[in-house]
Amino acid sequence: MILTKEIEAIYQKYMIDEIAAIPPTITDIAYGLGVSTSTFKMNFKARYGLSFYETYVNHKMIYAKDLLREGFTCNVVALKIGYTNGTKFNIMFQKHFNTTPKKYQQEQLAISRDIYLKTRQEIEQSR
Repeated sequence: MILTKEIEAIYQKYMIDEIAAIPPTITDIAYGLGVSTSTFKMNFKARYGLSFYETYVNHKMIYAKDLLREGFTCNVVALKIGYTNGTKFNIMFQKHFNTTPKKYQQEQLAISRDIYLKTRQEIEQSR
């Protein structure tokens, strides 16, 4: 049985520290830990409630949202998170967030603009 700290280290490495990289296969991760693939999968899911792959994709989509808010184009974001096909990225993003990456980015830009204008107005009124 894998120790909780080993599972947490795997989570930290591939879901947080190296989220921009493509992780090794589950088989390679399990081999590195000295356990079977099924043991790794079972322990990971027991700890986080989702499979490694589901957890990884969820974190990739959150990372994609961050990149979109930073102003990267949809195609660049798709490439940065490991999709060679922008259409597949678009489909996965819509599946997770019920909106397209472009629409999400436009909505975030509008929110930022509104906050900026409101803050500017408050500053001018306080003078």
